Amino acid sequence: VWEPFLVKMFEVAFFEDAPISPGAEAALIGFLHGVLRPYDVMMIVDYGHGLLTPPIVEALTTMPGPLAVNTQANSANLGYNVITKYPRADYVCLDEPEARLARQDRWGPIEALAEDVQRQLDAAALVVTRGHLGSLVCGEDGSRWEIPAFSREVVDRVGAGDAYFSLTAPCVAAGMPLDVVGFLGNAAGALAVKIVGFAEKAPDLTRQALGPSAKAAFDKDGRPTKAAEKFAEGHRLTVGQLTVNVPDQPRILPGTGTPQNQFGADNFRHDNY
Repeated sequence: VWEPFLVKMFEVAFFEDAPISPGAEAALIGFLHGVLRPYDVMMIVDYGHGLLTPPIVEALTTMPGPLAVNTQANSANLGYNVITKYPRADYVCLDEPEARLARQDRWGPIEALAEDVQRQLDAAALVVTRGHLGSLVCGEDGSRWEIPAFSREVVDRVGAGDAYFSLTAPCVAAGMPLDVVGFLGNAAGALAVKIVGFAEKAPDLTRQALGPSAKAAFDKDGRPTKAAEKFAEGHRLTVGQLTVNVPDQPRILPGTGTPQNQFGADNFRHDNY
């Protein structure tokens, strides 16, 4: 690894990547037939290490519902794992080397290669991610968009394509405009390359939102006022989830010069991005 930019110089891999046994293959196909049904979208990330054999691919591609596929080329599968092993896909997401491997064309214009792959798989949408060149988004009517890269700080490129695919596949299945899909995918990739690896889970984030004063939030009998109800509704909470925040020292509100206690949402949680 080249330390300044975490660029992998070479890799030595020792693992068994031969196709799984016929017994395991039959068991997996039986399992898939038992659990798969018309979901909103079925997403396949194929790393080319022997699990997704031709019979399993056939079973997956004959299932009803939208199918999104990403086949990855890496130093372990040596270019044998290409998207054309799939007879169909509704959405295809590849990087440029993967698209070129699929057409066995190293130097041709990427737009023509993408169109060939899209036509062969009868895909409604196809994306080719191109690193610092952004991404090429292709629609089924021949429309194309070139979305620029948004990353300014690249720390670790591993996983950027996975982030792109995992966000864009549901968007395509939902019928979102493809130029917007490309924009969102590039944004996800730009966020992914800013960190090294992946945390086991995103850290919990707890925020406290300060609202009206306790005097304004409760009437003289201790019942919540409209101010409290509006504050709770604005944060998607019930009034019962709100607590009075009484700090050790009274807070001085900006511009008032008057100490006041505040009515706040206890442990108000936001989604992590």
